[in-house]
Amino acid sequence: MQRITVIGSVNRDHLYSVPHIVRPGETIASESYRTGWGGKGLNQAIALAKAGAQVSLAAKIGHEDYPSLSALCSAYSLDISQVHACALPTGHAIIQLDTAGQNCIIVHAGANGSFTEQDIQSFLAGCRAGDIFLLQNEINSSAQIISEIKKKGGRVALNPSPFTPDILRWPLECLDYLILNETEAASMTSADSSEKALDHLCSAYPALNVFLTLGSEGSCFACGNTRHFHPTHKVNAVDTTGAGDTYTGFLLAELARGSAVEDAMSIATEAACLCVTRPGAVDSIPSRAELPSLN
Repeated sequence: MQRITVIGSVNRDHLYSVPHIVRPGETIASESYRTGWGGKGLNQAIALAKAGAQVSLAAKIGHEDYPSLSALCSAYSLDISQVHACALPTGHAIIQLDTAGQNCIIVHAGANGSFTEQDIQSFLAGCRAGDIFLLQNEINSSAQIISEIKKKGGRVALNPSPFTPDILRWPLECLDYLILNETEAASMTSADSSEKALDHLCSAYPALNVFLTLGSEGSCFACGNTRHFHPTHKVNAVDTTGAGDTYTGFLLAELARGSAVEDAMSIATEAACLCVTRPGAVDSIPSRAELPSLN
């Protein structure tokens, strides 16, 4: 299996269960509150680890949180030798979760926005040809990191979340894998349908492997003229917070294992469907051994 390094965010999550997502000018009472670890970088790294991948996390957090993060990651055999502690506070997220399992999230970058040239060179020092690097959009310097990875012969997977217009100025031609949802695809392409968004991306980047998640409908793969669709399973959704990160982690783990695209999509879909039946972000991610199709 090829090595995978996640270069991304680590957050402290503050999750509030609410009767509905708060509206402008409205104050509502939370029905419950809990805190835990999150951030798309950490969530996807743990998903990869639970999927059986050989994975490392490269990130920045506040000094005071390193012991707690170390204890968490050791439970998943997740390598954090490239997690750098700094004087800034760890990033954090405020998450509203309604009774239908939908969420609304506010994120403060904190240490996630302080990557330096020295950090980047340290993260990429051990890069070997063929190694896979997964990035999102919750850290600074992503465009530079993508370019540096390609110079070293690595492969780049991008989950452009949260989407911001500056992503369109990144060296997207350097990407090997693009994993995104319908909203992100529409923002990237200005297309008014998923099919048109895939056509646009495949025309602009003919060799790019695009995986488009469609919520409860399933997911699509596109590369050049090739298309695959994989439906989802009907489940009782409790919390959708970790679904996308679970799908991304399991998908890349299967591809790194050498699985065919259709098989990787099937495993990723099964994992994401199991994830949404549980509360939380990190805690909701299943292990590969829990997937019924593999037992």
